[in-house]
Parts: sequence; C-alpha cells; structure tokens
Amino acid sequence: NTTNWVDINNYNGSYMATKHMIECGYKTIGYIGIDNRQRYTEQRHQGYLDCMKEYGMEVPKYADKKVPNHEDDGYRAVEEIFKENSVDGIVCASDVLALGVSRYANENNIEIPDKLGIIGFDGLGYEKLVTPVLSTIQQPVYEAGKYLAERMIEVLKSGEYAQTQKFIEPILKINGSTKKIKG
Repeated sequence: NTTNWVDINNYNGSYMATKHMIECGYKTIGYIGIDNRQRYTEQRHQGYLDCMKEYGMEVPKYADKKVPNHEDDGYRAVEEIFKENSVDGIVCASDVLALGVSRYANENNIEIPDKLGIIGFDGLGYEKLVTPVLSTIQQPVYEAGKYLAERMIEVLKSGEYAQTQKFIEPILKINGSTKKIKG
C-alpha cells in the first residue's frame, strides 16, 4: 500500500526562518511552537533546533515553548519568556502565534524589529494584520493544490496509478518585523 502525499517542507521552512533571524544579527532567539502531536509541528521545531546548533547558537531553554495555536497563547508565551529573561528574536511556528508576540511587544513598548525580531510561518494573510507586517515563511498552498490537480488529471487520463510523494518548498517573505540583513 503506497501512500500519496504532497506536503510543505516544514523542516526547511523553519530552518530558513531561524537562519534569517541569525543573519539579521539577532543574538538570543527563542521559539514558540504549536502544542500538538502532529508531524508538521515536530518538523518545524526540529528545523529551529538544528539551525541554531549548526550556527553555534545557544537555544535559550526558557524561551523554547509549545502552546496551543491561538493569538492569545502566543501573547502569553512571550510574556512568560520576558518574565524569565529577555530575547531579541522569536521564531514562531505560525503567524497566529506571531500576532500574539507582536501585540505583546507593542503593548510593552518593545520596538519591532530593533529590540525584538519576529518571524511567523504560514503566510496566508494573517501576517498583514499587524504593523509592522510580519516576516513569515509562506506556504505555497496554491502550488501544492495545482500540483495535486495535475497529478489527478494524469492518473485519470492514463488510467495508470503512479505514486506521488512530493515536498513543496516554502518561501521566505521578509517584511517589517525583522531587521535588514547585515551585509
């Protein structure tokens, strides 16, 4: 029994997000992940951990959190982080969580992106709900859907069933919530 899937490369997306934060010059980079048992959330967390390790960055234990995927949980997570200590960058496993981080920063006069860089993940439109607009890892859902539709048409036309397993690479969208890359 072959499984067919088309998925966003969550690991690479999170790795890319973390690498972007490091290249922007952020020194203490936390992570707010999604608390569920799904594979994509694990992959996003692992991308962050591996990137930090490869760049010789310390993962601040107090700032590596997993919470439900709601705006107010992102807010509460960053509030807990700042009670413990501070960070100057946060990689979020979703734009929804990043919105909460952004609201916390704005309410506490923490300047984005200079004092706190924030990057989300999804790029489905939520990133535009705040000022500055969130940098995010955009899921190319249109491309994924298009690819799936093309595969289905091929199968229908040929009558031959071919296995489909494909990762679609996400895109780094740099907006106002992260500093300009030092160059």
